[in-house]
Amino acid sequence: MISTQDILAITLAQFPLPSEVFPPGGTLWLTLYLIGEPARYVTARPTLEANGWKNLCNHDDFSGFSYPKRKVRNDVGEVRDMLQSVIATCHDMGMEISLIDADTAFDPKKSTFRTLYKAA
Repeated sequence: MISTQDILAITLAQFPLPSEVFPPGGTLWLTLYLIGEPARYVTARPTLEANGWKNLCNHDDFSGFSYPKRKVRNDVGEVRDMLQSVIATCHDMGMEISLIDADTAFDPKKSTFRTLYKAA
């Protein structure tokens, strides 16, 4: 599993995001693509939810993949702090992060996105 610091370095290297899509000082949705065992997801879910992550599967619906989202300011410091916490939680719970996207909207059908991190 890639380290928290390596994921952060790869992700933060994408900043600043294109201002015509992601206005500086505006907001964006960070979207994680999580992979893992259902039992580990059930353990991680309350912590993710308590930290403001949305779009979480119910344990009965989780089949190994989840796509939680969190609204943040388009600020590299805020993004770094938020990701550092959630990546550590995912690692502690045995969940792999396969992708991290920045989205312009919660609904993927209405969103423009930029991939910030993709696992090898």
